[in-house]
Amino acid sequence: MGHDHGHAEKRHGPGRNGMEYMFDVNHFTDSLRMSCPDLLLIRHMEQTDSSRRRGLLPEHLFTNIPTSGLEHPEEWPIRLEAWIEEYMPSYPEKEPIIIDLEQSFLHYPTHSDGHKFAHTFGNILKFRPDVRRLATTTLNKLSEWYDIPLNVSEPIMKPSFMGAHLQTDNPFLEERHNSGVAYAHFPSQTAAYIEQAISTKIPLIYVASGNLPEIHKLGLQATASKIAITHKEDLLKDKDMDALERLRWDQRALVDYLVLLKAQDFAGVGHSSFSWQVVMTRHEGGDKAKGVLESDVWSDGLSTLYGVRSSYVESSECMWS
Repeated sequence: MGHDHGHAEKRHGPGRNGMEYMFDVNHFTDSLRMSCPDLLLIRHMEQTDSSRRRGLLPEHLFTNIPTSGLEHPEEWPIRLEAWIEEYMPSYPEKEPIIIDLEQSFLHYPTHSDGHKFAHTFGNILKFRPDVRRLATTTLNKLSEWYDIPLNVSEPIMKPSFMGAHLQTDNPFLEERHNSGVAYAHFPSQTAAYIEQAISTKIPLIYVASGNLPEIHKLGLQATASKIAITHKEDLLKDKDMDALERLRWDQRALVDYLVLLKAQDFAGVGHSSFSWQVVMTRHEGGDKAKGVLESDVWSDGLSTLYGVRSSYVESSECMWS
């Protein structure tokens, strides 16, 4: 999200970090202990060399992976057992078998384990306490500044504001010089977002973006339509702003994510996994109306994504909400 960081870090992250970098570790461990009291949970493990320790990218156990995810995910435990038999030596028996699972992205169809599990399993994770506090403070400041009564405990607050994810510097698109991707650039994105705000009669847009100059540019553009533009850097002051600035770019994006979940309406872009994640989580908090793709615009009545291909919709079936 931050535009002062390299493309490689944006796409792949800053390297391996502990869970506490993004999440509330105590909540995670407490949730596991409550759900699986017999599970042995090791909070820290040294980097040791052992013939019984190997890395594994989960989808490498399959040869064919369509955009909708693994065709037979129920086979994964069987294939894992066969992989262990083939690649893990049986001795020394006193050493534990350790498998370092590498990052897997949009390959496991989450609903294969049932709708209820797909939409509750993610509850074992919560974002860091400081991120949650900053998101709540942002919403409260928005309520005060724009004189909008808000109940932040509601999954989606109505009436409130429109949320928008402005992403015009996507490195994945730039690497391929794919300038023809619909809604990949500032003019098309902002025109769509302003038109959506006008049609829904919402005079305030909260914008999530790491590119502050483009947020300010959007603010000037929206003035002609009598629409106000705001963002977390505009709302947070003093010690709250200091706390935000201590976070890295991807941690700051979590604040935006939590704010966008609460918006009355949301607009994003189809080539962004961040936009999709917001949409999927909002969908579960709303009336769960089925999303419809018309031309290249997807909407479920609560959120709208621009520049969507049918393959993007298929890939969304592999997202946790």
